[in-house]
Formats: sequence, structure tokens, C-alpha cells
Amino acid sequence: MFRDHSGQITFEAIRSSDIKERQKALLTAYAEALRGYGKGSSKAAPKPQRPAMRVLQSKVRGSGAKDKAETLAASWQKKYEEKMAKKAQPEPEKAAPAAETGKKG
Repeated sequence: MFRDHSGQITFEAIRSSDIKERQKALLTAYAEALRGYGKGSSKAAPKPQRPAMRVLQSKVRGSGAKDKAETLAASWQKKYEEKMAKKAQPEPEKAAPAAETGKKG
């Protein structure tokens, strides 16, 4: 899972050898966005967020490992989007609690 300087979250299946390159690219883009934010841009624009990376599964083994990894990334992306869609929906008003029966327990 990657979050870039704009706050956009993506799920990608990448090789473990490419992680350092990806982190460096995210930090470089963040530094450029931060410099651009400080120079004469309107303060109404949101400040760039520090990028983040999280490894959700470190190794995928077996035949078709690349396909398995891409399938996992797609499923995590789908779950994340469903969670965000659910969060965006307004909650219905809760019904009043039922009257207590008077029993103590």
C-alpha cells in the first residue's frame, strides 16, 4: 500500500528489490510538492502529506506468484474502496432504545 503526497492510496504488487526505489521516488515527489507549496501558492491549497508505504504481505510463493500478488493487491484495493464508500455514506438515525422490562440482572 502506498500513499503519495496528495493523499491518494494505491495498492501495488512490486518486487522486494524495488521497494527502496519506490520509497525514494515517493520522497522525491513529496519534496518537490512541498517546495512548490511554500512558494507563492495559495494557502487554501492543502499541504502535501508525507508519503507512506506499508507492506501487507512480504512474500508470495509458488507457481504464478506474480498473478497471486496482483490478485491480492486488487482484493485489498477493492476492500479499501468499499470501506471508504461506506464511510462516505451518512449514517441513518438510530432508533430509540427499547423500553426496559424492569428485570435486574
